[in-house]
Amino acid sequence: MLITRHFHPSANDVLYHYCSSSSFQAILESGKIRFSDINMLNDNAEMHWGYSVFEEAAGKLIKIAEKRETLKGLDKIFFDKVDAVIAPLQRRLHPFVACFSREPDLLGQWRAYADDARGYSIGFDASALAYMPVSLLAVEYDREKQVQEMIDALEHFPFRLPIS
Repeated sequence: MLITRHFHPSANDVLYHYCSSSSFQAILESGKIRFSDINMLNDNAEMHWGYSVFEEAAGKLIKIAEKRETLKGLDKIFFDKVDAVIAPLQRRLHPFVACFSREPDLLGQWRAYADDARGYSIGFDASALAYMPVSLLAVEYDREKQVQEMIDALEHFPFRLPIS
């Protein structure tokens, strides 16, 4: 579940932020690291990924809801109503994100985020980041695990309120 991916840093943990030379310079000059509006990321799929996981999990739950008492109320009508609330919010909400790695030297991170290995990997004291008003979450890259995590969260939701 998502709660198990909350990262609680210890005193010696370091998190690394891979960035281009210009981003590194901006961080040094301002003394700040900037978070990005999730709606403005370079990869358009990233901002819709969580919702697509929700849609896939909902589809799977709808197929098995009739067979399980614990899923009572998680039907197509319920999810259509949830969708009617969530879909418009995606255009108005602006969550901000920043990505860090526990590893200081990963080829994929250098290529994707550090200007094809021409940038920098900056180490930050992870316990200092924990004092910011943010959630530190470990990333789950496996799509099947993401969908299962969403199914578990929806299945164990303590109540089902009618959405009007």
